Amino acid sequence: MSEKKAVVIDTNFIIEHSKSLIDVHEKMSQTFDVFVSDVSIQERFSQRYFMLKKKYDKIEEVKREFSKYANVTIKRTLDEQFDYEKAIIQRKYCDLFGDNIIQFEPDADTLRMIIDRVYKKTPPFIAGESDKGLKDTLLWLSILEYFRGVDYEAVIFITNDKGFISNADTLSREFSKLTGKVIEMQSNDFYDNYIKASGDTEAVKEKTPNHLPDFAVLREKIQETIGALCWMERYNDFGDEWHVATFALSKMLTAEDISFMFGVLRDAIERNILEVALPANIAFPINSINNEAKR
Repeated sequence: MSEKKAVVIDTNFIIEHSKSLIDVHEKMSQTFDVFVSDVSIQERFSQRYFMLKKKYDKIEEVKREFSKYANVTIKRTLDEQFDYEKAIIQRKYCDLFGDNIIQFEPDADTLRMIIDRVYKKTPPFIAGESDKGLKDTLLWLSILEYFRGVDYEAVIFITNDKGFISNADTLSREFSKLTGKVIEMQSNDFYDNYIKASGDTEAVKEKTPNHLPDFAVLREKIQETIGALCWMERYNDFGDEWHVATFALSKMLTAEDISFMFGVLRDAIERNILEVALPANIAFPINSINNEAKR
């Protein structure tokens, strides 16, 4: 039996620490055996594909708009580029986590179990929200299956997903019943608290501002930035100016949507570093954002 506790990190934790995941993994591995589910890795593949598709859609828009003036040559198709980047991402996860990637290969019995949980809205499905929670359920089943057969008395699952956090007691009982082990549901703040407890003052210092900002200036800057995101100037042939919405939402955004959008924003900026401006659906790649509101 391992002397260390097992820690499993959710996709939202990976996104939050995407720029420092190697360092985070190294620090946590001093105390824990750190695991990631293949379901989370597959979700990262999906997010990368979605971002790439947005870029290729933009290329098609440019080709149509400027077809009179220039020819645009695509070096790789969308699928070729995705396969190329997917292989790189997969190798990075394998190098970092090694044997601590929790595989998930559902069979017919697992499929029936998933369908049953869909119908009954068994946590981490969220009651009353259609099929929201399917990915979380796949992740949860992979964890249940894996820890049935390994020697850990206790497991810590780090996530900010409300499907897990709000159903922590129910899921913990299910985990104990099926694996004979204990699982703790911890929010992403667990890592910050762990760093503070370990006395890593440099890491704490990086996350702690030296002084409070000027809130008056900050408030004005936030208002300007939100205005620039939401509206753009238009002029007619007579030079008259008016403002139009830069994007439209097809549905109400959830806290998870906001968390995801800002989690991937830095990646979007880095991939488009030479652009003067970014369309909303590139900066915030979610299905409910359309580039311009209809008018």
